[in-house]
Amino acid sequence: MTMFHSKQRGFWRNGTKERQFDSKFEGKVCENLEASGASFKMTNKDRSMAYKYQRPASYYHPDFTILKEDGKTAFIIEAKGRFMPEDRSKLLLVKQQNPEVDIRLLFYRPTEKINKGSGTTYSSWCEKHGFKWAKGPDVPKEWIDEVAEYVDKCQKELKVDEK
Repeated sequence: MTMFHSKQRGFWRNGTKERQFDSKFEGKVCENLEASGASFKMTNKDRSMAYKYQRPASYYHPDFTILKEDGKTAFIIEAKGRFMPEDRSKLLLVKQQNPEVDIRLLFYRPTEKINKGSGTTYSSWCEKHGFKWAKGPDVPKEWIDEVAEYVDKCQKELKVDEK
């Protein structure tokens, strides 16, 4: 069941009042997250879920925040069709200044070169800089399973502590 109708004029850019996507690809990632059953929140327009970084002082709004059972952030997902130089430098700054944040990228075309004449692809840039990445719009099952494994581990630890 598809909740989003791409034939509506400007729909993907404007979305609906409740959901706004920056691209059709981002909308597809959202659909796939919903289908996966993962607990997540659209955070690309949510000021309370922004990460501060200096360049000068700015805020990074991730596209999606995957949540643990307790509502805390497990990791964030950035959906990228085009991976522009300003996106790359911003993500490096956010990662450097917020080392506790696990940033993962979903690419429309991970084998795309970062610029003309470069041998570096979007995916190889991620590997070089320590970002997990995948080809979207499907969120890898392993990523979703990580959160489930974390929840199971915490529940087991709670049971041991109760005894």
